[in-house]
Amino acid sequence: PRDDYEIEQISYKRFACCGASHPLLEGVLALVLENDLKLDDVAQIDVYGVRGGLIGTPWRDAENPHVLAQFCAPYEVASVIKNRRFGPAEITDQRIAEDREVDALARRTKLCHWTDWGGPRPAQQAVRILLKDGRKLEAWRERDQVLHPDANSYDQLVEKFKYNATFSGLVDEEQADKLVRAIENLDKCENIGAFVEQSL
Repeated sequence: PRDDYEIEQISYKRFACCGASHPLLEGVLALVLENDLKLDDVAQIDVYGVRGGLIGTPWRDAENPHVLAQFCAPYEVASVIKNRRFGPAEITDQRIAEDREVDALARRTKLCHWTDWGGPRPAQQAVRILLKDGRKLEAWRERDQVLHPDANSYDQLVEKFKYNATFSGLVDEEQADKLVRAIENLDKCENIGAFVEQSL
């Protein structure tokens, strides 16, 4: 017996990339925010647990850089360090072509074997960031936590929806707010056709 619906088991991705990257990027973002990291602080980045997998490809010139960026841990990590996010704006072809700092750091990022970690492996994925001042920062997250249906708060989901809606260019911020309010009151809607006409 169950008292929930399948739709309640959906998990929402925080970043605009393959879900396999999310534990890694959650850990990196935490390090960036906790230590106020900038690209200039970083001497070296080592990524563990992804080599040879779906996201374990080195960053390189590609015919379709937009797709490679979504499946390339080195690029995603470098972008999160610089931009403190990894959304659709960070993976446009133009942004990738112009952002030489992220490109350079991604190319220097190493995909490492766990044998190089120096102890028991802490999780499925981990990152080690060596700073120019000699400090060594490490982070990891468990996949089940990061991709759990309750991993994002309601406010985080609304923020992501509004950002993606406005990024599309189809609506402005005021219209995105209106859409959120309409969706929140969908249970009071008597005519779905009218709802769609008024909301889009």
